[in-house]
Amino acid sequence: MDLQDGVNQLALLDVGGLKPLLRLIEVNDTKVVVGAAQVLRTISSHPRVQNAIAKLNGVRPVVSMLGASQDIVRVLGAQVLMNLAKHTKACIKIQKTSGIEGLMNCLKEATECLAGDSTQDPTKKELMSQLALSAAIALRSAAKADTSKTLIRENNGVEALSSLLTISPPDLLVPLAGIVLECTEDAAFREELQVSDCMRTLVGYLNAPSSELRALCGEAICRCAVDGGSGGSGGKAIQTKDVLAPLVTLLSSTDKPLLISATAAIQKSLSSESNVSVFLGLSGPASLIAALSNSPYEEVQVNITGAIWNVAKVAAGRAALRSGSSTSSLVELLRKTSVPLLINVTGAIGACAMDDTLKVAIAEADGLRLLWSLLRLNHAKVQANAAGAICPLLDHPKNLAIVGEQLTGGLQLLVDLLRSDDENVQSNVCAAIANVAKAEYALAVLSEQGVLPELASLCSTCTVKVRKNLACAISQCCSYGDNRAVFGELGGVAPLVDFLDTSSADTLRASVLAMLQLSEDPQNAVTLRKRGVVTKLVGLLAADDRSLQDMAAATLSNVRAITLH
Repeated sequence: MDLQDGVNQLALLDVGGLKPLLRLIEVNDTKVVVGAAQVLRTISSHPRVQNAIAKLNGVRPVVSMLGASQDIVRVLGAQVLMNLAKHTKACIKIQKTSGIEGLMNCLKEATECLAGDSTQDPTKKELMSQLALSAAIALRSAAKADTSKTLIRENNGVEALSSLLTISPPDLLVPLAGIVLECTEDAAFREELQVSDCMRTLVGYLNAPSSELRALCGEAICRCAVDGGSGGSGGKAIQTKDVLAPLVTLLSSTDKPLLISATAAIQKSLSSESNVSVFLGLSGPASLIAALSNSPYEEVQVNITGAIWNVAKVAAGRAALRSGSSTSSLVELLRKTSVPLLINVTGAIGACAMDDTLKVAIAEADGLRLLWSLLRLNHAKVQANAAGAICPLLDHPKNLAIVGEQLTGGLQLLVDLLRSDDENVQSNVCAAIANVAKAEYALAVLSEQGVLPELASLCSTCTVKVRKNLACAISQCCSYGDNRAVFGELGGVAPLVDFLDTSSADTLRASVLAMLQLSEDPQNAVTLRKRGVVTKLVGLLAADDRSLQDMAAATLSNVRAITLH
């Protein structure tokens, strides 16, 4: 009877053969236990048999086999659990019957035995090898459950796995790395892992011959790096040069899974500014650009552009990106259609555009036009990032001239996007309008296309996040023609007074500047006074910011002059 056949496995189950087998593994006769366990090992590969064992409370006697004095019994117990751990109900039983602890003990003992005396009996060595491998595979399957992750951690799992990864034979490394990867979903496990020596071990295996091992280690590193923001502890895990350096080296790899894992880990780690400094010292930006140019894989491009975005958030990072083909490589990706890629590349270009040299290079590579075209894409994050990138680009007179020469017809897009429901889109579009409106011809077109009603409407409905850029747009747009008076007629003046109720110095300055512009119209000055602006402006006369004091005083002067007349 071939017990490997699923039909025969179910036949044995249907005739009630499972109960006797579970009883037999509890007897004192080793030969009987071994024979019954060998049958269980084979038939327990079937999900229905796994479910039946769980229902019959058969997991407990199998777990008890892990504590047997005979090595062969322990091996068979681990092999049966290797199958049972794949089944949800059986896995719960394993957790409740101290099976996780038993498997951890078997794994540690067997691995240490294999790493010890090289002259040991070959039979003993083979059994220990089977025990270690079966226990590791069982734990890897069980670790998919949150409770198992906790039990592994509570049983000194981080230290044990860290040690085992350094002494285990090659065939054991993949399941061990798999356990680590599964457990990194648990925040507490990650915290312990990040301060252990395991991170260096994982990075070391990124150069291993096994592509599966490289991918598992890379993803585990990536998950640990996910906590690595400016206030998180995750950055500590991979901020040291001896850990980041191998990741940078891997950027030249052509192995897709490895490259995806390495670039993802780099991207996440660079969310910490201290990591960016280390990365710059390794000439990381140049390696990123080279990998971006050479890799055809979209997942890799998404990760690399995300990493460049993080690098470009700091001045030293932007300076490092000036050389080579960084801008042309990024701009070329604006032609892609992948939304995750467009989100990252527009963000990266926006960060690069804070640098005077890079903003000219971006425009020369046709970046401004391509960014403008993305405003048509019906995706809020892409629209917000594209508008956010357009804004600093327009700070340069040469780029602002491009709008008049090539993009005047696209100004309507900015006006239309003010009606977006997304506050990031609203805020970044307002910032872009504030910059483009510095060109009188563009401001004239915006005025004709209805920018004032949209700005006035936003004054009453926008969130706090939008207020600063909205005020900047208002102050710039109201410097043209009779826009001040029109804006007041549209009901946009009174709500601005509420913008002064903020602790943000930038929002205060922008709001007072807008009121200064608007108060030059007599009716607007009356509206501001009636809304109670005088008291708030008087309070700002004692501000530490001299420019804010001056703007508040000038606005008060306009309001009082109208009142006196």
